[in-house]
Amino acid sequence: MARPETPVDRTVPEVGDLARYLRGLRAAAGLTYDELAKEAWFSPASLKRAARGGARVPRWETVRAYAHACHGSPEEARARYERAEAAAAAAARDARRSTLVPKPQFVRDLADLSGALRDAYRRAGRPPVRQMARQAGPDLPGSTAHAIITAHALPRDVRTYIAFLEACEITGPALVPWFEAWVKVRGVGAGVRPARAAAGADGAAGADGAGAGLRSGVRLFSQWLLAGRHAPGKPAAPAASRAAPEVSGASRAAGERDVIGGRRRIGPLGPAAGGGAGIAA
Repeated sequence: MARPETPVDRTVPEVGDLARYLRGLRAAAGLTYDELAKEAWFSPASLKRAARGGARVPRWETVRAYAHACHGSPEEARARYERAEAAAAAAARDARRSTLVPKPQFVRDLADLSGALRDAYRRAGRPPVRQMARQAGPDLPGSTAHAIITAHALPRDVRTYIAFLEACEITGPALVPWFEAWVKVRGVGAGVRPARAAAGADGAAGADGAGAGLRSGVRLFSQWLLAGRHAPGKPAAPAASRAAPEVSGASRAAGERDVIGGRRRIGPLGPAAGGGAGIAA
């Protein structure tokens, strides 16, 4: 008599659900693992691991062969696999998250800004640079993201700065303290370079939607400046206590184009600017 299987490990519930689904298929097909192995062309041990659950998702090839050998729906198997894969990736990212909360409000110089950006990256669970680049679109190449997280460079302009922050899950109103840190260190003149022609005049995202969040972040930055532009080096007043000036729609649009069209290249970070990391385009 075959030994009963160990209970499904539900460390990551979606991975556990996939395991239970596979076990159900095998039971309905009436196959032992040795018989299943002959049909699926995978070893019994590999098939048992695929139906074990836990924190790691099995390979898709194993899941597909398991389901096919048990006459399961390939579409349902794929859908369950993708849910498990996404949940396992999220759980792994959460396990890597730093408990240190970045504090952009305490940034004093370029070296502090570099440290705060690296804290934001660790807080986000150290996402792969390829994932960050894919999410942000053309404004954050993987090489640029890598240079920032290894303290070899800082963003050369606000568009790249916001792309990095949004790839670190900092969006919407949570960006405002980071705007203040940027202007404190770089000044209002370090604006946003023009959107690439491929993205359209308003910085529209590409066909795959990459950079859609960045578009709103850049717009928020320009509106924040227009609502209460302050002298470089002086912290901005809290957004809640600052009323936006009454301006016409045409004037506001022109002002936003002015802010977004600004361009100022940041030079190398030397000892006088706080030492530490270098800044390169």
